[in-house]
Amino acid sequence: MKFNLVCLLLSFMVAMPDSSAALPSIEGLFKNLNNKPVTEKLVTIKAKIKTIISDYPEGQTKEYYIKVLLLQRNEYQLDVLHTIHTSPDFNNKTVVDYKYSDDIAATIVKGEEDISLSFYALLSMFGTNNSKVITTLLKKRNSDYVNEKEVLNQEKIRLLEAYLGFLKSGEAPDSGNSPLKPRSDAEKNKIDELMGTRFYKLPTALKMVKIGKEISWVLKLENVDAYFDNETFRLKKLKSNLYEQVVAYDFGNYILMDGIHEFPRTINILNEGKGQTNMTILDVNYSDDKTGQFKKIAGEVFKIKLPTENSVAKIPSFLLMN
Repeated sequence: MKFNLVCLLLSFMVAMPDSSAALPSIEGLFKNLNNKPVTEKLVTIKAKIKTIISDYPEGQTKEYYIKVLLLQRNEYQLDVLHTIHTSPDFNNKTVVDYKYSDDIAATIVKGEEDISLSFYALLSMFGTNNSKVITTLLKKRNSDYVNEKEVLNQEKIRLLEAYLGFLKSGEAPDSGNSPLKPRSDAEKNKIDELMGTRFYKLPTALKMVKIGKEISWVLKLENVDAYFDNETFRLKKLKSNLYEQVVAYDFGNYILMDGIHEFPRTINILNEGKGQTNMTILDVNYSDDKTGQFKKIAGEVFKIKLPTENSVAKIPSFLLMN
């Protein structure tokens, strides 16, 4: 029933030039819509990090490397393994710290998350084209967040459900019982007016705004501001005030990392009062994890004896994950 209704809705949306398909939703924007579909379960992201620490002497920086493995078990469950390295070899001998997070969406729902999960949520958006994790976080931390189901045109959906039932009944289209073709002119006008409305109302928090010479889709929530390109819907900037920390992300040019899937080449992160981090994405790799690669890698990492004196102790907590 649900599948047939979805097909029916899509057919109407394609047929109608003024359909809601032309409008982005919050969930859609955080799916990295300009990207190609991701069919593999395991995404490996490697990056070079340059961090300027606020309480270090002026100009002093730290450079290191991170590897983040994202395992998309299903639409809702995402596991993360994050290792910090002292060299671009990315082998276990260079690991100085790591964090493993099992099913981070569930962790957010339970209220057990920390600021590192907002970083993973963004990476999962780019790496998996799935907005479940980041929208779960937005819903949890912003009282004014409204999801797609809450802004759907329920009256129009009920009408189409009734029409679907009519089609299944086998009655002739001209029987006079079609919900889309009532007998009275007053009812016809009402149906025509309803069918001319959008399937969902654009959330009040999401607006198209002209900033200078550029037009952007801007999402303004209680604790998050996000800016998306008007044409490609790519995320350009995001500022969050979560966990009593203000963190601003600036996303650079998007490039095809594996010849198919795009990723921002650079991510600059400003953590107010802590420091600034410039991240350069070195490689993004996709695999099926049919042999349990993620579990094997995690098992080896768990055996690593970390340095007693953490050489990256001054890295801001949203990347160090402490």
